[in-house]
Amino acid sequence: MGIKNIFSALPIAGVIYSFIGYNPAIQLAGEVKNPKKALPFAIFGSLFICIILYTIIQIVFIGAIDANFIKNGWANLSFAGDTGPFAGMIKAFGIFWFVKILYIDAAISPYGTALVQATATTRLTYAMAQNNYLPTFFMKLNKHHTPIKAMLFNILIGIIFILPFPSWQKMVGFLVSCLVFGYVVAPLSLMAMRTIHFHKNQKEIFSIRIEFMCLISFYICNLLIYWTGWSIIKKVTLTFAIGYLVLFLLYLIPSTKKKIKLDLDKGWWVIIYIIGISILSYLSSFGEGIDKIKFGFDFIAIAIFSIFIFYLAKIIIAKRTKSIEKKLSKDKNIK
Repeated sequence: MGIKNIFSALPIAGVIYSFIGYNPAIQLAGEVKNPKKALPFAIFGSLFICIILYTIIQIVFIGAIDANFIKNGWANLSFAGDTGPFAGMIKAFGIFWFVKILYIDAAISPYGTALVQATATTRLTYAMAQNNYLPTFFMKLNKHHTPIKAMLFNILIGIIFILPFPSWQKMVGFLVSCLVFGYVVAPLSLMAMRTIHFHKNQKEIFSIRIEFMCLISFYICNLLIYWTGWSIIKKVTLTFAIGYLVLFLLYLIPSTKKKIKLDLDKGWWVIIYIIGISILSYLSSFGEGIDKIKFGFDFIAIAIFSIFIFYLAKIIIAKRTKSIEKKLSKDKNIK
């Protein structure tokens, strides 16, 4: 299969998607009584459980499979009446009763995920309405204190998003790309918060270490996005373009113009970033790319691009944080 296919499988085969179960916990952090304790436990606990669980599953699968099944290589692994690797293997061993349990689990598990995601995304829609990025009627609660209109809106969006994807794999790749696009902002946000909230005598101690960690995190996020391939990135880019268009049209409406803050002077680097990662994806050898950037050299290309965007954003953030620091110092002097 090759190492390239392994990297490609991380975002589009559900590997990364399987490890981001902590995401709803972050989205619902505003409802948590003690986020300082609960969030680290939810994030690291879920990651640890996933690592242990999936490692055990892989060990069991590899250890249980007969050598005859892989004599033509892993790429040609198949079973009679194969509807999944574990179901196929269990059928091959004649344990038919356990296959029914697997099928039941295959129906129940996605339902549980759907319930969690429905709760988390409804909270996000509510928050977007609260921040004036969506109409305020999405904030209306029913007698059960649930923003039902926001939930129905999310269901509609979910159905629409299913349409352009011919398979579960493509849809997961799209979702992972969208999620990682959100994570891209995290390293830069950490730098901004560190600049604002850390005391001056702590900045020199932590600055280089945190900056390096943020840069590496940013680079890894970009690689994960890049590995999803042009066939998915072009859909993500189109989605962003539609979102920006809607936001701009809302901004033109006099009644909403005062409520929406575009802050283009602080966030224009995002547009350059989206265009840049899209161009790199188009030139790549992943997912219908034109293969101008060969595998191996793309690590260097993404690294250069990541460094450029990272420090471009840092310069813009620095200008913003200086004004915030001045304001904070004035407030302290007043007190």
